Amino acid sequence: MLLLLRYSEVDAAAQERFLTNSVFAPLSPTAAEANLRSISFSNLLLASTKGWHRIPGTVRQSVSYFQKLEPGESSAWGKAAAKIDASAPSVFAFIWLLDSYGQTNNHIASEGATSIRKVVHVPDSRSMLYITTASMPSPFSNRVFATWFSWHREETSGDFVIAFAPLEEYDGDVKAREGVQAMLSADKAAAKVVRGTSRGFMRISAVAPNACKLTFAGQGDLAGNIPSWVVNHWVLYTLGLVKRVQDKFQRNGKKVSSAALSLPTFHTFVLHSFVSFLFSFVMGRKRLRERLEP
Repeated sequence: MLLLLRYSEVDAAAQERFLTNSVFAPLSPTAAEANLRSISFSNLLLASTKGWHRIPGTVRQSVSYFQKLEPGESSAWGKAAAKIDASAPSVFAFIWLLDSYGQTNNHIASEGATSIRKVVHVPDSRSMLYITTASMPSPFSNRVFATWFSWHREETSGDFVIAFAPLEEYDGDVKAREGVQAMLSADKAAAKVVRGTSRGFMRISAVAPNACKLTFAGQGDLAGNIPSWVVNHWVLYTLGLVKRVQDKFQRNGKKVSSAALSLPTFHTFVLHSFVSFLFSFVMGRKRLRERLEP
């Protein structure tokens, strides 16, 4: 417990230092970051359009979950939104610092200590390059994602926006990009899994000095022959970030630590979802037969 408390203190100090050095005295965006910012603007507009459908089974949850399939696209967009009991800068710093002790421990609890996870903060920029693996249910191969993240703050609203896209779209620091690609090539575990991609954004909007709204919209391509029901559950599992952030700032340290250690893997998440679906299907058939019987 003392060690976990110390880790949280180190994370808090790192977040405060990040906000002081980067947010309140920000660097100008690079050309690549400006380009991603313009792309993310269209995603922001997409999130506010009509046609989003509530994901079944999530109506009573504290986080709102939605899904939408755009014309001509094979992968659905997912969206989640929730109120967070913390200031917008605090939530932004927590999400951005993926290499914090807390974020690292959550990943290990979810994906295992041997899973691939590397975070590279590009010097003198607002960019971060991130490699991570995701466990898939048998018989499907695990996936590895190499993603470029960039952040900016809206001038008028003051909202924080984190945009992300596949690493291949990053044309900024060549040395940093090649370094991440070399990590992937040298990692034997990464060579055995399928490469997936994801894109989207997170928006943190202040609603009060110590409260904000977190909106997360994303689209993932798991590659390969994956059934649509697995892809749909993958979208919901990814959107679970919003719930984890909400829990982080609503619970005390002891409860958060316990919750972090019980995060499900995607494999377990899909299994539980499939069992729930099967049970609902069987019970629905039973009720239908009862109504049709004389």
